[in-house]
Amino acid sequence: MNELFDYIKKKNINKIFNYLNSNQNINLLNDKNENAFNLCIQNGIPNVCYFLLQNEKLNLEVIDYDKNSYLLLALLNDYPDLALEILNKKFKNINQINKFNQNAFSISLQKNYKSIIQKLFTYEYLDLSYIDIHQNTILMNLIKIQNNEGIQKILEKKEININYINNETEENALLLCVKNRNEKLAIQLIEHGASFEYINNKYENVYLLAIQYGLEELIHKILHLKNNFDYKFEDLIFNTECAYFYALKAGHENLCKNIILKKKINFEIIYQDNTLLIETIQRNMFSLAYIFIKYGNKQYIEYNNKENKNALTYIFEKKEYYLALEIFEKKCYHINKKLNNKHLLFWTIDTQIEKLSLKILNDNLDIIDFNIYHENDSILHYALKNNMKQLSLKIIQNLDIEMMNYKNNKSDNALFICIHLEYYDLIDKILDFEDLDINSINQYGDSALILLIHKKQYQLSERLLQNKAIDKYHSTLNGIQAIDIINENNIDSLKKYF
Repeated sequence: MNELFDYIKKKNINKIFNYLNSNQNINLLNDKNENAFNLCIQNGIPNVCYFLLQNEKLNLEVIDYDKNSYLLLALLNDYPDLALEILNKKFKNINQINKFNQNAFSISLQKNYKSIIQKLFTYEYLDLSYIDIHQNTILMNLIKIQNNEGIQKILEKKEININYINNETEENALLLCVKNRNEKLAIQLIEHGASFEYINNKYENVYLLAIQYGLEELIHKILHLKNNFDYKFEDLIFNTECAYFYALKAGHENLCKNIILKKKINFEIIYQDNTLLIETIQRNMFSLAYIFIKYGNKQYIEYNNKENKNALTYIFEKKEYYLALEIFEKKCYHINKKLNNKHLLFWTIDTQIEKLSLKILNDNLDIIDFNIYHENDSILHYALKNNMKQLSLKIIQNLDIEMMNYKNNKSDNALFICIHLEYYDLIDKILDFEDLDINSINQYGDSALILLIHKKQYQLSERLLQNKAIDKYHSTLNGIQAIDIINENNIDSLKKYF
């Protein structure tokens, strides 16, 4: 072993400088193709390296066994100032790539040596086509660390492959920009020739991602270029419905509205088993849903998805009843079709908007099936329990005797519910029915007659007593008969029936 190498290994500074000052061969190489400069860097003696750089005899182009140049070794061993000094010596081998596929630029990027990066850009012969071990270009790496100054210098060079695609990540520089939400740089890349046509296997595309992130300037830029040049895009990319869905998914309501109003959107599209109307309602964008309802056709609005739900079902679930009213105005519904196992008329009663229920009923009197139930209640029971008196009257006028006598699981028929609610005008209408079950008792064992007498509704009580089928001696749970109450209260108008 050369004695200089031994001095370096032992870090004997005095003997190293004595040797170098004696004009010995400073470029002598060992079996690994390393000289004093290489070894001093590796052994942490950078001051010797600075001294060697002053010697004009030093061979600056030595490449070691691992294909490292002086510059690469200085950077790898965290001596950026030494690396800068090497570059100041008009070091030519700036594009050297070691056996680990690293060059000066990639190492400087990794370690964020900004001064080195700036210096490298001053070299006209800097190789900008370099691809690192992770298949990223210099431009892509600069975008990742958001080094805008470096990016601008790269863009000044015409020989870069701006559309290079990383096969591992399936990304290019433009996609990276958009993912970093760097809208201005993305527009700049497009102006420098970056293609926005590319779509990877994850269905990621600059246009769709711009919509997803709400980058409206970039969207307008792309649409402007698409409209003015003959690009051949895959249909998916500029499919307006697909773009709308991406904007909807990202929650960009204004952008969705612009897509609807500025582009002639296909209102009949079915996207992922849902209409765009259903998707819009599910995401609580009701002003947009109103537009779809206004311009959509009957078949589109009535469309049922795999869950057997349509737009109206979701509207009722979200309690956005003004949208339901718009659908009813357009007559885009089937009155006798169940929504989520519940008849439409029951849904309208749930809204507590009696006018809405009355409209549906009046519009469909000729075809509506009144023989409908929900949780053991008939439609009349349901309307009464929800205090919809006008609707109940309309239903009573259209019911048959079987439905009028129907009892729910609490042994209540419509007559008992009306007595409880004190809807005496409705009771008067109910008593017009022939074959009415007037002797029925409720869950407490009370008859309609005894309840009406107890509530001092003597006129209605008399109507019941006039019916020959009445069992006037039925008693309450307390054993009190109707005649006892009549006598006790001296109700002359009813005594004559006993």
